[in-house]
Amino acid sequence: MRGKVTFIFDDGLQSAYECAYPMFKEKNIRGCLALFGDFAKNKLTEAQALAMQSDGWEIMSHSVHHVRLNGVLSEDEAREDILSSKNLLEKKGFVVRQFVSPMSVCDEKWYPLLYTAYDAAYTVYKNSAQCSFDALVIPKPTASYELHRASLNGMTPDRLKACIDYVSEHDDWLVFYAHDISPNGGVTMQTLAELLTYIIKKGVAVVTGSQAIDSLGCKTRRIKSGFDGETCLVHARGCADSCGEMLITAQNLNVKGSDLFSELLVSRSTDSGRTFSGFAPDSAFARIIHADGTYTLGCDATPMYHRAKDTFIVLGQTVRYATDSRKPLGGSRKTFYAVFNRETGTFNRMKFLELPDRDEFVNAGNGSGQSVELENGDLLIPIYYRADSAVPQFMSCVIRCRFDGENITFEEIGNALTMAGEPRGVYEPSVIRFNNQYYMTMRGDHHGYFSISRDGLHYSDPSLWMWDDGEILSNYNTQQHWMVCGGDLYLVYTRKAGTNDHVFRHRAPLFAAKVDIANMRLIKETEFVAVPERGARLGNFGVFSDSENKAFVVAAEWMQPQGCEAYGSNNSIYFSEITRWK
Repeated sequence: MRGKVTFIFDDGLQSAYECAYPMFKEKNIRGCLALFGDFAKNKLTEAQALAMQSDGWEIMSHSVHHVRLNGVLSEDEAREDILSSKNLLEKKGFVVRQFVSPMSVCDEKWYPLLYTAYDAAYTVYKNSAQCSFDALVIPKPTASYELHRASLNGMTPDRLKACIDYVSEHDDWLVFYAHDISPNGGVTMQTLAELLTYIIKKGVAVVTGSQAIDSLGCKTRRIKSGFDGETCLVHARGCADSCGEMLITAQNLNVKGSDLFSELLVSRSTDSGRTFSGFAPDSAFARIIHADGTYTLGCDATPMYHRAKDTFIVLGQTVRYATDSRKPLGGSRKTFYAVFNRETGTFNRMKFLELPDRDEFVNAGNGSGQSVELENGDLLIPIYYRADSAVPQFMSCVIRCRFDGENITFEEIGNALTMAGEPRGVYEPSVIRFNNQYYMTMRGDHHGYFSISRDGLHYSDPSLWMWDDGEILSNYNTQQHWMVCGGDLYLVYTRKAGTNDHVFRHRAPLFAAKVDIANMRLIKETEFVAVPERGARLGNFGVFSDSENKAFVVAAEWMQPQGCEAYGSNNSIYFSEITRWK
């Protein structure tokens, strides 16, 4: 079957039981009921709803009071409608995984309440009679708490069939909803029967909301949003331990300057990423003030989990500013690190990785790169540097370091990689170990590159990223990162897509594609969007995993240049969960 359709019947009306239920049962398909937590507001009985659930129908929460969940409500009122409605239904024996917002209205500030209790929510209104078909289907990647529905009421039979044609042709997911079903009502029994017959004829699957969500390979949500016009969070990257704790680091950028960052902030989750704390400062990353009045802080950070020591490490590079700076001062650059203290729940004061006393390492750092932990607990850390300060080309390499739980110390360095045809060489490298080999991906001004190693230190000459048909990947001047999911290696990247010319350096959306490791080509038919584009760039992002079968992509909307918000961006931080992808 290609494509899927979900039916939701709102308000617990009798017609859902008397009309829709037998019609669906006859065709061996299932729908969904959106019920009020205050069951007296529903028209069908508890016994009828429980019977439908036993027969495979999904029960969704439709609030307690059926009021608009706008910003005017108090937090207590929102909690009652969002959380108490689920609890009341569950006490009566219903299994509730999804929420249907009354009138398809829900202010963004109530989304965190949805995250705590539900797997998905329908919170966005669409004018079903006027929307284009591509706007009616659920977009990819699926924002599982910003789902929308298409009303059966008001659409002609021909338009309904055309919707199904589109779903089938594009292998999409469409959610229909209705209230009363009656012989002569807004949605007639004849209309519904003819639609179901056409759906089955086209081979489109009829699924419940949870079946649809569970089948998705990539779903996303926004864990933070809001832009004040002056600062925005950037460099969002994360990591996870083996017990459900996650960390995301980010830092504020002054949009009136150029790479004018503030100190690192940390957000934590203790429930495997279902909910996150707000981004808070940590004194470990406080700026270092120098005698001449300039100051240094950490940036381009990537957190990682160290299994052998059961702790988190943040790695990044330093940047220096004058007090009145609008951009970095340049000059020396170091790799910094900070180790998490589980007793205090904060990081220990950041330290600096000491490299050999050689001229080329005066300006060397680990910026935005993924590192690897070896079996013995050693770290492979990618860095980039300039061999000669008078030469613009960067060189990338990997260093092996010891980690004793508190300090990271240099042990040895691999070969240096560069690319003569690139104005600034290759930089912002990321490394990964996969199937007993090591892979590095690097940014170039014109293209993206990769290299391969057997020992993790000595790498082949950089090669262009290309598709399996020989076409060069149109990624340029932007980092890429690795992802492992479902036993396969993926690359996550940005590229020219033909629809993103309005985005700075085409740095959105974020794409992912499977790597054919035998030929080191990207498999074009596996490409999917991991984080959607809304005008702002997403090129400074992070990728991590908590198991072999689940990976996460984290990205913040970088609110430069001015005007990118016209496309809908508002400095949201996206948290995408990838479980599998064909």
